[in-house]
Amino acid sequence: MAAKPENRYIRYYTVGSAARKLAPQVTEFPQPKPKVRQARRVRLYIDPVAAFALLTAVFMTVCLVVGVVQFNQARAEQKLMSRYVHVLAATNEELSGKFNEKLDLEKIKTAAINMGMVPASQVTHITIDISAD
Repeated sequence: MAAKPENRYIRYYTVGSAARKLAPQVTEFPQPKPKVRQARRVRLYIDPVAAFALLTAVFMTVCLVVGVVQFNQARAEQKLMSRYVHVLAATNEELSGKFNEKLDLEKIKTAAINMGMVPASQVTHITIDISAD
């Protein structure tokens, strides 16, 4: 008979502190980069007719403001001219009164007759008709 091979068993552990101590492996995971978030775009859809109406309203408001400003300027100018007319009327009334006080019609008539004035009843009148044909 042949000799049997001898079985040898390998021990997988070591007793006590003879075993080698492995440092714990720390695996670092890469930090994720922050995601760049784009701001949400707010889209406002306006009907073309509504946009035209808004533009027309703005235009009419501007026209209204300009008209009010011009009206106020015209009113101020009218008040100024009204005062000026009242001053002129008062001055005219005063001057007319002075003129009528100093005016002597009889003296003027005698001076005119002495210079050769002819009464209107003695003057010959001629009427000429002119047609536009």
